[in-house]
Amino acid sequence: MTRRNFRKIPAIIAAFGMAMAVGLTGCDSPTSDQTTTPATITFNGNQNTAGTAPTAITVNVGDGITLPGRGDLVRSGYAFVGWRAGSPTTGTVLPASSGFTVNANITMYAAWNVMTPATIYFEGNGHTHGEPPGAIQTYIGVVIQLPVPGDMASPPYFFSGWRVGDPEYGSILAMGVNFEVTGDETLYAVWAPYTVTFDDWAGSVTRFEVSPGVDISGMRINLIIPPITHAGYPVTSIDTRAFQNIENLVGIEIPAGVTYIGSWAFSSSSIETVTFAPDSQLQIIATHAFHETTNLTSIEIPAGVTSIGEGAFLNSGIETVTFAPDSQLQTIRGGAFQDTANLVGIEIPATVTSIGWQAFLRSGIETVTFAPNSQLQTIERLAFLSTTNLTSIEIPAGVTSIGDWVFNWPNQQRIYIHHDTLTPYGWHENWRGDDENPQIYNASVTPPVRLFPFP
Repeated sequence: MTRRNFRKIPAIIAAFGMAMAVGLTGCDSPTSDQTTTPATITFNGNQNTAGTAPTAITVNVGDGITLPGRGDLVRSGYAFVGWRAGSPTTGTVLPASSGFTVNANITMYAAWNVMTPATIYFEGNGHTHGEPPGAIQTYIGVVIQLPVPGDMASPPYFFSGWRVGDPEYGSILAMGVNFEVTGDETLYAVWAPYTVTFDDWAGSVTRFEVSPGVDISGMRINLIIPPITHAGYPVTSIDTRAFQNIENLVGIEIPAGVTYIGSWAFSSSSIETVTFAPDSQLQIIATHAFHETTNLTSIEIPAGVTSIGEGAFLNSGIETVTFAPDSQLQTIRGGAFQDTANLVGIEIPATVTSIGWQAFLRSGIETVTFAPNSQLQTIERLAFLSTTNLTSIEIPAGVTSIGDWVFNWPNQQRIYIHHDTLTPYGWHENWRGDDENPQIYNASVTPPVRLFPFP
């Protein structure tokens, strides 16, 4: 190769590279024809005896779905376990809620397993009258409702539920509750040494009494009020003085159907815990319902309660009061928390419109807060008189009426109001008593401006 030709090689390579570049950039990019194919998944009950299969689902081929549950499908004597793809009897069972990729139209067949029969027997466990309920024929996995005792009785003892598995040591379940069957089982009646009297027609608990001749000294009674009376009527109320002065009653569970707790219902009892069933329908806690329950230290008020009656927790041992979310409480009546020396703090729900006279008189309360968007309108006379531990409070802007001597503290305090005058229209001129110590601030401006003592 001559020296001259050798010198041309780089130029040839460069030209070839440019040609390749031009050729590549000049080509059209390949494109794919994006098409979708719909596919439908239908569901078949596969010998169901009741109910309807879930509605068909239409998606695109290649999409994934979440398999539905059985809905209301039922096959007597069988348990639903999932779905079979394309065949009613063969193939892998896919559980409900599992993922499934759709490749074509397909039918999903309900998969059923034969249920194992089970029998639940009921024993009177020392009953003296009547007969226990008859056995229930059912299947493993089924949930049944435990029966009432019928005409079975053992006076002077109270039927208080069923023991599971062992007549002395098995766990206790109240009549009317749900029970999941795990196999053949014997449930034994529980007879307690006290009497709970019901007004069947009214659906109320009227009285708790110790059985005659029975010594319950030292006994700690935890009572589960059944959701239904012995005659099968729903329990909706606890009557006046039903559990008053019961010294050995330390705990009580109140069923969801109870809407009313009557006056003095638990007054002066030794109750320590009060538990409300989930979804409690309680609306009214009446006058002095928990008066002088000195062992009761805390309580959560169900969401549906609209009124806490006069003296409801007067002179009780209550330390903390909480309100269920979405509380509908409207009224805290006079003396409701009067002389609760151990009460530390309270957050008053936004729905409360009225705080009654002496509601927190001489309580040990240290903090009072009002939920955002408080609807409070009225604070009656003496409501917070002599609450010596309360160092600061902000009165909601919507309050239009305050009675006399609502506040009267011996020590330096701060009260925040949403007005530019010490005595707004509708407020009693002595709403803060004759106390010259509290500092009053107008909180409707930022920062708050002191109204008294005058700057």
